[in-house]
Amino acid sequence: MMERLSSYSAREKMVFGFALIALLGVAVHALLVEPYTQRLSTLQNDLEQGRADLSWMESVVSQLPAKRLSAAKPVFSGSLANLIDSEVRELELKPYLAQITPISNDEIRIRYSAISFNRLIEFIARVNDKGLTVKDLRISVATNPAEVDCSLVLVTGT
Repeated sequence: MMERLSSYSAREKMVFGFALIALLGVAVHALLVEPYTQRLSTLQNDLEQGRADLSWMESVVSQLPAKRLSAAKPVFSGSLANLIDSEVRELELKPYLAQITPISNDEIRIRYSAISFNRLIEFIARVNDKGLTVKDLRISVATNPAEVDCSLVLVTGT
């Protein structure tokens, strides 16, 4: 390569040098600058969308019903595990139920596997109407995007 370059005239070497510099400039722009600016633009758009979502959520909060402070606490007879079992049977969630573990007399852990998110929300709403409160909720996406794996702890009272 050097042998061939030495056979060129000074003018040809200068043209070759400028072409090499221009090629290097284009490569730096294409491989570094352009991906950086595209990623920055994407992140700015995501931030703007997040801010718009936050402002929408803040505007909707005022429309949510106020928590009923003086409402009578629903009472259920039997154990907490029996209540959960009956709700699971009524909603036909038995195939998704992985485990029910009583933690104490007024606390229980439930694990679902590959359950539809909408059915999970329906279950939580039903047990909430019975006087149970979600103490801990962990959700992860299952293999199918429409399904989730879930671990939740429910407690009686507030």
